[in-house]
This record gives sequence, structure tokens and C-alpha cells, in this order.
Amino acid sequence: MAPRKLRDLIRAVRECKTAAEERELIQRESSDIRATLRQEKAEFLSRSVAKLIYIGMLGYPTHFGQVACLNLVCTPNFANKRIGYLATMLLLDEGKELHLMVTNSIKQDMSNDNPYIAGLALSTLGTIASLDMARDLSFEVEKLLRSSNPYIRKKAALCAIRMIRKDSELVETFVPATRSILTEKHHGVLVTGVALIEEMCVQQTSSLQHFRRLVPSLTRLLKSLLASGFSAEHDVNGVTDPFLQCAVLRLLRVLGRGDDEASEAMNDILAEVATNTLISSAAGNAVLYEAVMCILDINAESGLRVLAINNLGKFLLSTDRNIRSVALSMLLTTVHKGGNTSDAVQRHRATIIDCLRESDITIRKRALTLCFALINESNIRSLFEELLSFLEVADTSFKDYMVTELLLAAARFAPSRKWHVDTAIAIITAAGPHVQEAGIAEIVHILADNAEFHQTTVQAMYIALLRKPKAQPLLQVAVWCVGEFCDQLIAGGALDIGGTKSDVVPNSDSVVRLLKGLLHDTSNSPTTRHYALNALMKASTRCPDQASTISAIVAPFRSNVDEELQQRAAEYQTMFNQFASIRPALLERMPVAESKLKIDAALAAEAQAAAATAAGVPAPQQSGEGDLLNLLDDGPSAPAVSVPAAASASGMDDLLGLDFGGPSTSAPTATSAPSNDPLMDLMGLSSPAQPTQPSPEVDLLGGLLGSSPSPATTSTTTSAPSLGLDDLLGLGTSTPSQPVQSQPDPLTSLMDLGSSAPVSTPASTPATVQDNTFVGYDADGVRLSFTTKRTGPSTVVVKINASSSLSDEITGFSMQVAVTKTHTVQLSTASGTTLGGFASAETSQVATVNASAGNESAPLKMLVRMTYTQNGQSITKQAQVSSFPSV
Repeated sequence: MAPRKLRDLIRAVRECKTAAEERELIQRESSDIRATLRQEKAEFLSRSVAKLIYIGMLGYPTHFGQVACLNLVCTPNFANKRIGYLATMLLLDEGKELHLMVTNSIKQDMSNDNPYIAGLALSTLGTIASLDMARDLSFEVEKLLRSSNPYIRKKAALCAIRMIRKDSELVETFVPATRSILTEKHHGVLVTGVALIEEMCVQQTSSLQHFRRLVPSLTRLLKSLLASGFSAEHDVNGVTDPFLQCAVLRLLRVLGRGDDEASEAMNDILAEVATNTLISSAAGNAVLYEAVMCILDINAESGLRVLAINNLGKFLLSTDRNIRSVALSMLLTTVHKGGNTSDAVQRHRATIIDCLRESDITIRKRALTLCFALINESNIRSLFEELLSFLEVADTSFKDYMVTELLLAAARFAPSRKWHVDTAIAIITAAGPHVQEAGIAEIVHILADNAEFHQTTVQAMYIALLRKPKAQPLLQVAVWCVGEFCDQLIAGGALDIGGTKSDVVPNSDSVVRLLKGLLHDTSNSPTTRHYALNALMKASTRCPDQASTISAIVAPFRSNVDEELQQRAAEYQTMFNQFASIRPALLERMPVAESKLKIDAALAAEAQAAAATAAGVPAPQQSGEGDLLNLLDDGPSAPAVSVPAAASASGMDDLLGLDFGGPSTSAPTATSAPSNDPLMDLMGLSSPAQPTQPSPEVDLLGGLLGSSPSPATTSTTTSAPSLGLDDLLGLGTSTPSQPVQSQPDPLTSLMDLGSSAPVSTPASTPATVQDNTFVGYDADGVRLSFTTKRTGPSTVVVKINASSSLSDEITGFSMQVAVTKTHTVQLSTASGTTLGGFASAETSQVATVNASAGNESAPLKMLVRMTYTQNGQSITKQAQVSSFPSV
């Protein structure tokens, strides 16, 4: 009985109503194909292989028919050979050892007199060629590049591209054959030949100088295409062979990059292409796009670059969303490069702002990123008006990012201090609940740092509280301001509140009642209620007549179910009862903390500049999306705490004996004997983790400014934490220059936490802080940049920034770090677990490395292990980093 035909199998598969029914059908058909192949009936071999191709396209296993594909390739019949080669290309790849068996058949068929059989062999080789096959058959392919048949030459050029990608040393083999390519008349050979030359230049940069001699020939070829009349064979919507034009422009871009002479030689033809190309069709847009890319990438003259930017402005007016999206991306790249082209982009600012109203979310996002990149001292007022208006109606996913970028831009380009304060208030008012902790801390920093505007600021915040907003970030900032500056609020007199018949005159009683209402309102978040309790406590010193009232408000919260409220209320009540004399000193105005956003932005800019320098490209002048600030996550950033080694689910630290970041909870174990192999020494000789110093107590008013103690602060030598005046409010940030013997502290009995034994604090030794940034890993679309800073004689802080250049988002990203036995490491919590496509979101993690005694000068080596999920597939990567600079 003859086996089922391919069309019958396709019809049967389409008639299947469930996946289970389809699987059953494929299993029966696969069984029939196996039986047919065992019978070795030549008349049914091609039919069986054709069905195998279809089954493989459906995703079912076809390994049992791979030998049949090779048998079909060896048949002399062209129809059977065509199916055999097609099956070989689809069902085999260079990862299968079986594909090496087809090498001899391909070699024989490449010399066949039938050009179509030779073309099949070349196409198959260009699809599945491995490194060994490329080296074995490179000379045969080079001979076919000189064939008199243009069909063979075209196929041979495509095959040569695959071979060069497998082994860049084969470039020298194909260089002689490229000399006559640009004189070809056949456009198919020209396109493939130009692509071959471009691949040679990319794979082996040493050949650039040789091929730059072809720039005049390429410009003549491009000019002839522009000047040629209508040709039905090559015309596409009024554009003569756009495929060849695009290929030539791409090659010109590679040849002109970084070379003034080559760039000058192609200026005229690029200006002609950019001026005369029609943009009424997709073909014209493609050619113009490549021309603009070429102009912006080479050392073109300034007038030509402005012409390219104007063409991108025309793209922004197109009705095609894809063209507008491409134009926005190119304009953003241009702005990041800086130079006079940035001024040319500014002329199209109105059109870019109009893109914010586009219904396509991708275009809105790119336009928003470009708007932030365009902000400077001259346009910040007008642009901020537009961006604040957009912030009120923007998508929820945009608002966190917008708040971050608006605060950074305001801090960088603010025309006046008053404008800066007013803008910060406008941002938090417009953003609603979409402000992260770091954003709140930055706004508080801005308001606290401008003393001359404290009164107007607290009045505006008091008016906002009277309107009972629901946004918790606005409530938190307003409550902080009222608590910190309520004395200035009361001294300011009457307030004009729009929509009311009479002015409101704030007094101490009304302020306390307002804060009390916020404290008792359970609809507010716990953090907002913490702010309200702290504000009440501060108001007890700003409004002394309300101290007894505030004490009565605070007292019931000593039994609150919220542990934070309970702890703070108990401590504050103790201050009222036992330490009333020193309460005003304890509750003085908070000192202005450093701006965390500015610090993180500076570190991100340094890392980006160092990475760009290492890659040999100009460093961007400003950040496009501020992704390292981690303000686009759904939740607030986690504090930097040590991650125990036991958190690793893979057990790699037990397997390799590595000292991964975090304190050790197990007993010390003996290390293995030293090895002469440095890598083995790195992976097998780490010593047990050293015990860490106890963490400082949580400060009672901490978290309001988002600041954290400096890593350079010294720790005390006692095992019990000090509970003195400084520790109570977290104000002990200064270290005496000489050893100080502290007196018995009267506050040690505040929480009954121990005796008042004197504590000896050693004098701090200032260390020279040095920063070094380099790229330690860049593979498979993931880049790790390392920023090192020495904070002590034996301590180095390493900030690891991870980013992705892939188009797909990476989720579940985590890192583990191991060091040699001469060092110990503590790893903080990562700022995020998601790497956005094209570097739209990054994550960072800080490793604190301490050298053991006597090994301060030992070189630092790290083993970094990364685990993440991409396209649903779990991936684990490992990198050894030993190129740390001398810090």
C-alpha cells in the first residue's frame, strides 16, 4: 500500500479538532514513515522526507529521518535532490554531528554542470556550515565566486558571508575575488558582493584600509543608480533598485566611520541621496533612512548632518507609525552623541511633543525619552509645562519614570531656586500616588535645601492637606513640611485658599488637630501615619503650648498593632515623661541630606561614560532614561542589606567552596590545598566568611530623607550597640578626630536595654576615595560594568551595574559573587530583577570586599554568576573578572 501523500497529511492535520487528536495523528504518520524508510523503497523516499519536513515545521521530532535526508541528497534526480537539500537545511544544523556526512555530497554538487544543483549545494552550505565545513570548502566557494554564471556567483557570495562569520581568518581567502564585484552588471551579484565586503570589514577591521579604496567606485555606482532612467526590472515604486542602494549605503557607513578622507569623498553623493530621494513610498523611506544613518555615523560636514536631521523631522510627520518610531530612536541617538546636531534636533521640538499625544504607546515612550534628552537651560520652562501637563494624563507605567527624570532635570537645569521649589511641589501634586521612596526623598531634599522658601513651601503644603488629597506621597511630603516648619506656618498668618469665602488662619491648635486626624485615619498607608506621628512630635517643640495635647495623642499608640508606631510612641512618650529638658534639642530641624538621585545619576553617568570609552564610542552627554535609579519598579527600593549565603538555592557555594556575599551561619570548614591554577585558586580556596559587625540600631526618625549612613563611618569596638543621644535619633554621623571616652549616658535607661558602661570610639582614619569604572562582562546581550571605590585600607566597594542590549525583556535577574581566599565579600540586595530591552531598564548591586590581614595589596578577583529568564527559558551565566584596576 502506498504511503499517504503530503497534501493528504496536511488536510488530516487541519481536520484535527484537539491537540491530542493532532498528536495521535502525527504519531501514526511517524510510525508509517519509519516503516517506509525501513523498506528502502526509492519511489517513496522523497514523499516520506517531504512529510518529515512538514512534521518538523509543526514542532514534532524528526531525528529518525535524518539519514534519509542524506540519502536523498545523494540521488542523481534533481527533484529528489532538491527535497533532500531542503530537508537538510531545515532538519539538520551545525550542532548535529550527522551534518558532517553531507560535506562530501555538497563538495561534489558544487562542481556539477547543472547550475541549479550547484546553487542548491551552496544554499545548503550557507545555511548549515560549521567551522570545520567552512575551512574545508572555502577554496571551492572562492572558485565559484569567479564563475561566469551570475546565479552561481550570487549564491557563492552568500555562502562566503556565512563562512566568514564562522572563521574571520577566511577573509584573506575571499579578498582577491572581491576585486571585480563592483564592475558587475547583474544587480543580484552586486547586492550580495557588497554585503560580502561589508561583512569582511566588520569581521576583520584590518581590512578596512584595503576596502576604503573602493569608496570612489561605490559613489559612482550609487550615482548611476540615482541618474538611471526607468527600468522595469529594477524599479520599485519609482526608486531604482532600493535593495542595492541600501546595501551600498550600509557599506559606505562602515568605510567612512572614523575616517575623514573617506567621509569627505562620499559627502556629495550622500547629499544628493538625502535631497532627491522620494519619501512617498516604503522603498524611498528605506533608502533615505540608510542615507541618514550613514551621514550621522561618518565624519560628515555640519551642513550635511543638519540636512539628515531635517529628513528625520519629515519622518516625524509621516502617517506611518513605524517610520515615526524609527525617527524618534535616531533622534535620541543623535542627541546623546551631542555636537551641533543637537541644536538641529531642537528645531523639531514641537513635533516631538506632539508625538506624546500619539495613541501608540511605543511612540509615546520614545517621544518622552527624547523630550527629557532635549531639556537644557534655555528651554526648561516651556518643556516642563508640556511635560507636567502630560504627567497628569500619562499612563501609569510612565509616571514613576517621569517623576524621576523631571526631578533630575529640574536639579540640573533649574533657572532659579524658587522655580526649583515650585516645580518640585507641582511634580508631586501632578504625579499623585506614582512617586517612589527615592522621589519623595529628593523632593524633601529640595524643599529643605532652600531655607528662604520654607514659609511659602509649608503654606502650600498646608493648603494641600486641607484639601484632603488621597495620594500618599503628597501626604507624606506635606506632613513632613508641616511638622518641620509649623512655627513658620503659624507665623505666616492668614492663607488664601481658592474656592472659600474667608481666609484660613493656621494656629497651633488647628495644626495639631490636622496631624491628629491624619494619624488616626486608617485609610492612610502605615508610612504616612509614621510621618504624622513624627510630625506631631516635632510640633511639640515648635508649638510648646501643645506639648501636653500631643503627649495625650501619642500615648495610646504605645499599644498599637503597628510595631513601628508602637515603638516610636513608646520612645516619644518616654521623652515626654523623663527627658522633657532635652526634648527640644532632640527635635531640632533635620540637617539637609545629600541628594540620592544626584549621587546615583552621577554614578550611572560615570559607568556609562566608561563603558562607552571602552567600546570606542563617544560617551553620551546626559542620561536618556535614568534606568539605574531603579524608580520604575513596582515597589520601593529595598535597603542595602547583607544577603546570606544560604539564600542561594543552587548550592554552588557548597559545591565550589566559594565565599558568596553575606555572613556565614555555619561553622568554619577547612579549605582545600592551594592549586597552581589561578582559576582553581579562585574557585576553590575561599576562606570562611568573617563575622560581621552588628548592624546599627534603626534610627527613630530615619527614612524621612531617604539618606543612609556613609560606608566610611567607623564602628564601635563594643559588642553591644550604643543607645546614646546620637543613636536615639540617628544623628551620629560625625566622628571625632581624636579618641573620645564617652560619659555614662542618661538615656541608656530609656528602653531598659543595658548598663551605661562607657564606650570607647576609635578615631577614624580618613581614606582617599578613588573611583574606577570598567566593563567586566559583555556577552549574549548582557553587560556588567563595575565601579570600584576604596573606602578604607582593606575595604573596596564595588558597584555592579547590569544592563541588556537585547530586544526582549529579561526577568528574574540575580547575581552572586565569589572572591579568592584573600578577601571576603558582602553582597547587598539588588535594586531590581528586570533588565529592559535595549537598555531601557537596568539593575545594580553593591559588593563590599574586605581584604584579610596582610593581604591588602593582593589583587582582587571575582567570579560572578548570573541567573535570569528570557523568553520563558531559564539561563545561567558565569564570568571571571580579574581586571580590577589598582584602587
